[in-house]
Amino acid sequence: MTYQKILHSKDFLSLPKQFQQMFCNQPFYKSPKNYYDWDQHLSACFTAYANSLTQNPTWLDKYSKTVTVAERKSFQSFIADFLRIYFLNKTPALYLQRNLVEAIFNTKLPLIPADLQIPFNSIVLMLPKDMPEICGTTIKRIILLYGKNNKFDNFYLTDPADSYDENFVCRCLVVLGNGAATFVSGSANSNGQFKINYQENASVFSDKLISKITEVVFKFALNAILLSQYQPELLTTDPCTALSGTGFNNWRPSKNKILPIRWLGKNYKRSTESCPSNGNHASPQAHWRRGHWHHFRYGEKRKLLKLKWIQPVFVNAVL
Repeated sequence: MTYQKILHSKDFLSLPKQFQQMFCNQPFYKSPKNYYDWDQHLSACFTAYANSLTQNPTWLDKYSKTVTVAERKSFQSFIADFLRIYFLNKTPALYLQRNLVEAIFNTKLPLIPADLQIPFNSIVLMLPKDMPEICGTTIKRIILLYGKNNKFDNFYLTDPADSYDENFVCRCLVVLGNGAATFVSGSANSNGQFKINYQENASVFSDKLISKITEVVFKFALNAILLSQYQPELLTTDPCTALSGTGFNNWRPSKNKILPIRWLGKNYKRSTESCPSNGNHASPQAHWRRGHWHHFRYGEKRKLLKLKWIQPVFVNAVL
């Protein structure tokens, strides 16, 4: 179902007027070639939200037949709360270039700064169709809600005792290549240490495999957030459709307009390095030297903290 058809569907017209107005004001993009269609994304989000509200567990049958009705309803409740905030925020999209996607997957996650400040607290990471597979599957997109713990009144943790020392929370809805979805939530304490608090599986994959996928994707999503904040040179907007103002702070969705594509790493090139043999040993096989984040102290008495991305390097790449 297309966006325009949704607006005239019985399911849409049966929802509260407040939601109808909120949905009509969602940002709209014309996705570049090799990226998943934004129209389909909005349609999938609406369908998931509408079905979650009806508490009809059968819509998840094509993803999983091993969970109970109660478990499916629990997942639907999370989806409904998650998407309600997503729609309310008029969540913007950020398109990631393939080379940068590969580099992010090969970057270690740092300690999360306690003073992390990001203009938006929600975003959709749009990934290319030819992105590297993760555990045998591809990722279409990742919807993120993130920020200070007190901003998430509509969410709760499995164990309330875990929440007392949290200063940063991130929730991800990961849409896999087969259309299935999985949900993961994590938080950082005052020391910047990050942990996954909660996972929900709504896919045809095993729980063990999903656990591995969500951990990898979760670290990827957090690294992407950090890059958008601490490496602003990676952020660009397509000049042909750019609106007035630059940067996240001045960029706002607008009703009935196709918005400019906001890129992370559009012109990013993979860093490579050759490591020749030393005469006694053959050259090592191609491999990644993993990237990482370095914490720099600066300012009066070096109290301020800044992150800098040390890029990964593909050693002995076959050109």
